[in-house]
Amino acid sequence: NLVTSSSKISILDVNVTCQTSSLSDISFEIIDNYLNFDYTKLSTEVYLSYLWTFDDGTTSTEPNPSHMYSEFGTYQVRLDIVDENGCCGTICKEVVISPPPTACPIDDETIYIDATNPMTNSFSDLVNMQIYQSGGSLSFKDIVIKGAFTLDENFTFVGCNFYFDPGSELIVESPGQIEISGNSTLQGCTKMWKGITVNGTLPYNTFTFIGNTIKDAYAAIEIKDGSNVQQNSNEFIDNYIGVYSAPSSNLKQNHGSPILNSKFITKGSMLGAYNGQPAWNEVPFAGVFMSDIDLVIVRAIAVWAGSIPNYFTGLQNGIIVKNTNLVANGNIFTRLVGENSLNALEGRCISGKKMVSVEAKLNFCSDAGGGFHISDSPYSKIDISNNTIKRFSYTYDVTYGIHLDGCLNSEVKIINNEINIGLNSRYAILFRDGNELQGMDISYNQIHHGIYIFKRQFV
Repeated sequence: NLVTSSSKISILDVNVTCQTSSLSDISFEIIDNYLNFDYTKLSTEVYLSYLWTFDDGTTSTEPNPSHMYSEFGTYQVRLDIVDENGCCGTICKEVVISPPPTACPIDDETIYIDATNPMTNSFSDLVNMQIYQSGGSLSFKDIVIKGAFTLDENFTFVGCNFYFDPGSELIVESPGQIEISGNSTLQGCTKMWKGITVNGTLPYNTFTFIGNTIKDAYAAIEIKDGSNVQQNSNEFIDNYIGVYSAPSSNLKQNHGSPILNSKFITKGSMLGAYNGQPAWNEVPFAGVFMSDIDLVIVRAIAVWAGSIPNYFTGLQNGIIVKNTNLVANGNIFTRLVGENSLNALEGRCISGKKMVSVEAKLNFCSDAGGGFHISDSPYSKIDISNNTIKRFSYTYDVTYGIHLDGCLNSEVKIINNEINIGLNSRYAILFRDGNELQGMDISYNQIHHGIYIFKRQFV
C-alpha cells in the first residue's frame, strides 16, 4: 500500500527511544500527508548542522524538513545535530504510519445484514425467507454485518470480505458443516468488533476456518465447550486476542484441530475499542489465550523440506494458557513487548498457570522479556526441550530463559536448550516456590550469559 497525496494516513508516535541532554523531543504535524518535523531543545546553543534520517533510505539537512513516507510501517526517525561549541546531540523517535480505519462499504453489490433486527439475526432466518439455501455457498462477495449474527445452517463462504460494525459478532452454531475459506477477510469498520464465537458444535459438527485473514477483533476466535474448529493457515492481525477460550468452572472439551501454520502479528494499526469492550491496548495482548480446556496444541506442520511454524510477532505475549494440557512445538516468537511499555521487551513466549502437563519443544523465542514461565503447577509433567531462547536486538536483554514457579512434586525435563539472553539478564533457568520435584533432568543445555540455576525457597 502506497501513501499518496490523494489518500489519508493516521499517525501513532510511540516513544522517544534515545536522546542527549541537548535535545528533548521530536514533534511533527501532518499537512496533506506530509510530516513537518520539528524538535525541542533544552539549551540555548545555536545549532550549526542538522541530519535527519527517516529510516526509509532518505535524509535531510534542513532544520525543519517535510517528509512523505511511501509505505505504511514503523520507522525510527533520528536527528543528529552539531552546535556552535562543536558538541553533538542525537534524538530518535519511533513513528508508525498506518492506514485510516476502513469504513463499511455501501453499494448495490454489498450484502448488508442487520442482525439487530430479530427477523434477520440468523442465517436460518435468511433460509426461511428463501434468500439462501441450506448447504449452498457464496463466493467473492462483500458482506456487512451489524449486531450479533448467528450462522446456524450448513453453508460455505469462499473468498468473501466480511465487514463488521463496531461491537458486532459472528456466532457459529454448526448443525454439521460451516466453512469460511479461500482467502476470506474478516475485519472491523472504524472500530473493533467482538470476533467469532463458536458454540458447542459436537465432535461431528465442524466449523472450518482455513486460509483467511481476521483482524480488528477483541477475540478473533472464541472456542466454547464442545467446539470443533478446524483451523490452519490463517493470519490474525491486530486482534486483542487471536484464539481465545474464556475461564470456566468446568474443564471444556475441545474437539478441534491444532493451531497450524498461522501468523499472530501486529501491523501497528489497532482500531479503537467498541463501547463496552472488556480491554484494549494499542498492542495485541496475546496470540493464543486459552483457559480450562482439555488440550491445546499449537505446533508446526511437518513437510518434506522441514516444517512450517506458527509465528507470534510484535504482540504483548505469545501463548498464555491456564489449567490445561499444552503441546507447543516448533513455533517462532519474536519481539514480545509486554503490557507496560513499547520501549522495553517484557512479554513472554509461553506462559502457563495451573498446568496439567506442558510439552514445549523446538520453539524459537527471541527478543522477549522472558522465554517460558510455568507457575502454580504442582504434580504436573513439564518437558521443555530443544528450544532456542535468545536476543537478536542488542538494545534489550531477555530477563529470563526458563522460569518454574510453584511446581511442587512435578516431573521436569529441561534438555538440550540454547539460552543466550544477554549480559544483564537475571537468570537462564530458575526454580522457586516449591522446587521439591518428583524427578528433574537438566542436561545438555547451552547457556550464554545469565545465572544458570538460581534456587530460592520460601518457608
